[in-house]
Amino acid sequence: MHQLPMSACVLAAVLFVTIAPAVAVEPHTVAKRLETSVVRVFAVGESGKISGTGFVVSREGHVATAYHVIRPHIQNQWKIFVVEHGRSVEKRRPAKLVKAYPGEDLAVLKVDGLTGRPVRLNDRNSGRPIKGTTVFAIGFPEAGSRLGADFETSFTMGTVSRVFAGSWEEKGPRIRIVQHTAPTNPGNSGGPILNACGQVVGINTQREVALILLPGGIPIVTDFIQGVYFASHSSVLVTKLKELRIGYSGIRGTCRIFLGVASTNFPLYGAIAAFLAIVLLALGLALLFRGPRQPVVQIIVGCGNAVRNGAKVIGRLVRKPR
Repeated sequence: MHQLPMSACVLAAVLFVTIAPAVAVEPHTVAKRLETSVVRVFAVGESGKISGTGFVVSREGHVATAYHVIRPHIQNQWKIFVVEHGRSVEKRRPAKLVKAYPGEDLAVLKVDGLTGRPVRLNDRNSGRPIKGTTVFAIGFPEAGSRLGADFETSFTMGTVSRVFAGSWEEKGPRIRIVQHTAPTNPGNSGGPILNACGQVVGINTQREVALILLPGGIPIVTDFIQGVYFASHSSVLVTKLKELRIGYSGIRGTCRIFLGVASTNFPLYGAIAAFLAIVLLALGLALLFRGPRQPVVQIIVGCGNAVRNGAKVIGRLVRKPR
């Protein structure tokens, strides 16, 4: 009789820890979890400055952003620095360029002293966000700075329109690209696209605009094309981080939503729940026909210890950086 309650407790601990990563699909929940990992990236020179967005990908302070944000650093030796969410320009931190990937419009920086925790990257090279599912964009659009909110993140929501193989430039490398409808503007470049589980599934890169030709052939860019935004799939960044031997937090499961809860573990939940139900049924039958011989208090204490120890072990495996 001692073994049956303890076996049930161990299984309960496993079930508890695997269910813990599930989150309610509420935008403010995703924003609160991720915004401290997002930074504003500046390239500054004598002739001016440009800004974009980046996000922390390692505990050592590596930051991913778009190449075109830091391109002046390479072309004109402009300095790069970042400012964390909620800080002021006086709290800026210098950034060192680790590697630039012009064809993929991607760059990896190294910044000392960052306090934001690394994001979780969707780590499936063959996976893709499901068409029609919800995604979120976090960043620092220039338009949002007009009224003084320079270092407060902007958060928008949309859906995945499609995922396809394409190139950012003619004869450039073909990569997986996510088209989505979460509104972005100049300044959002390099910022993350998140799914409902809080995983980064893309890096904002471009938005679709149109050209109107005035009399005389003068072109004017207009934004009347709405809802067409593009991001590099997270697998592009994952590949580069592996090449650079940079540790990151990777999650391989596909994010799915069930009854308003998002998780990557629903198939596992079903298997564990079924197995646990069988064990609990066996326990009930044993108690019914043999009678309880173990004090209730000891069972409760044993369950508590099993849950605590199981949470520690499985938690380390789930959150281990790749």
